[in-house]
Amino acid sequence: MPFEPPVSTSHSLLTLNETMRSDILRDIHHYLHKYNDDKNDSRSPLDWLIESLERTLDLYNLIGEGGIDSNPFNTADPMYRYKFKKEEAYKHDMKLMKFQLKALKKMKSEFTH
Repeated sequence: MPFEPPVSTSHSLLTLNETMRSDILRDIHHYLHKYNDDKNDSRSPLDWLIESLERTLDLYNLIGEGGIDSNPFNTADPMYRYKFKKEEAYKHDMKLMKFQLKALKKMKSEFTH
């Protein structure tokens, strides 16, 4: 099934929350909370999500699938937890994050023109 392009940052985050197969999702949320908690960070949520995806992708490009586990919040397929395949989940999630990142960068460029 092809990925759906996001129409907003919240739509992108909803898609990630509902369809990521691994707990890599927690790292995205970690970065988002870090930026939100920093009162000196005046960037937009769009910028936060873009940077969160970039940093998470960089991290997992370095460490690979080794430490991942199933995403306990995956609502698209609740049975997925019981048939979790680490390599397959890793590939899916990396592809999904890259797709979302590209779409969010395009969205940002359209806002700045």
